[in-house]
Amino acid sequence: FHSTLNVYSGSMDANEGRNRKSSRDSRTQLEAKLENDRIWEKEESFHVLLWALPVLLRKLPLDQISLAVGCALIEMHVIVLAPDLSVLSSCLLAIVHLLRPLKWVGVVVVTLPESQVEYLDSPVPLIAGVQKLPDHFALSPGVVVVDCQENCVKFHPTDNVTSHKFFLPQTNKLIHSLTKSAEVMDRSPARKASVVARKKSMANLGAARLDGEVDD
Repeated sequence: FHSTLNVYSGSMDANEGRNRKSSRDSRTQLEAKLENDRIWEKEESFHVLLWALPVLLRKLPLDQISLAVGCALIEMHVIVLAPDLSVLSSCLLAIVHLLRPLKWVGVVVVTLPESQVEYLDSPVPLIAGVQKLPDHFALSPGVVVVDCQENCVKFHPTDNVTSHKFFLPQTNKLIHSLTKSAEVMDRSPARKASVVARKKSMANLGAARLDGEVDD
């Protein structure tokens, strides 16, 4: 009896050991995956902001950027308005990635087609970009428009009364500390090279169109 009990006990110990090892391996794999995901998301945000943030800084002052991010943090409907697709996508993605380390889990539509503007009335939080607001559009409570043409964030009158509550905490201190960095970023060699390359590309495109018209 004792020998049978010892064998059974040894078998149980072996099974428990294997289960513990399997559990440790699974936990290690999960931790490694989560760490890889965090690194990938951090790198993605870095590269997106490297391209998009200078555009946003040119279109909105720092206090309005802080306000737009604050509105996204409380899950308001954020509509980014810009007729230029490059500006529109840059400003919208910059706002989304400035939420880090938090993550927007609502709907993100970088460019909403005119044929689907009814989605602006969606009951779920969203961040959407449009080149033009529909003729019937009117601001409603809980909806803000980040106007990249007029360089400001627009509210419904009801929200405008309490808009000071939408700013990020210690906004004035944050703006003061970021002002010089924002100026340096906009004057950086990489930024200037990007602007020059874009102008050259647009000039080449214009020349190609002109040649096509002459040939016709």
